[in-house]
Amino acid sequence: MGRTVMKPGERKNQILDVAESLFRTEGYNKTTTSKIAKEAGVANGTLFYHFESKEKLADALVARKLHEDLDVFAVISNNPSLSGFQKLAWFFVFELDDQTNHLNRYHYMTSIENLVLQQKMFQQMVTMYTPIMTEWLVQAQNEGTIKIDNPSLTAEFFLTTFHHWVDGSLNQWTKQERISRIESIQPYFEKLFGVSTGTLALANLRQSLPANL
Repeated sequence: MGRTVMKPGERKNQILDVAESLFRTEGYNKTTTSKIAKEAGVANGTLFYHFESKEKLADALVARKLHEDLDVFAVISNNPSLSGFQKLAWFFVFELDDQTNHLNRYHYMTSIENLVLQQKMFQQMVTMYTPIMTEWLVQAQNEGTIKIDNPSLTAEFFLTTFHHWVDGSLNQWTKQERISRIESIQPYFEKLFGVSTGTLALANLRQSLPANL
């Protein structure tokens, strides 16, 4: 039986699916491109046609996963009924409630064997999400709910600090432990955004959001 003919995009995604499965079970460092090609049922040349190196393949895999959540963020950004502060509040709730199961989807990247993937994920996350967070902060500033000097730098600092602080790659925190860590750093974020004490308390953030979010 001949090899199934796929469109270029389908073949590329198939290779990424196989690579992700191997990275999850064996780790990035122990997974070779030849093994990925073999498991995907393609020639080595086909793999390198789509990805010029293992590192480029990893970049594409991380980007694909981040874009899954980026679509969710886009829905929030494009919702005309939400204020800038509500969008910021949604971010905290999204990270805590994890309704899209994104924490579990990224979990394997936080293992020691996949530190390369973790680093790529963090770098791409900051690059992709800083413009969105900047847009939300500018909106909130224009609406008078926060006071900041440099929206772009503030957004980058916030995302960087937040994700390092709640990243469970070294300590597998429970949801309650994640909540406790976020609650402990909220006063610093309140100063960062120029809002009064208690504004970013999780109960207040939840209350500020529409029931359908």
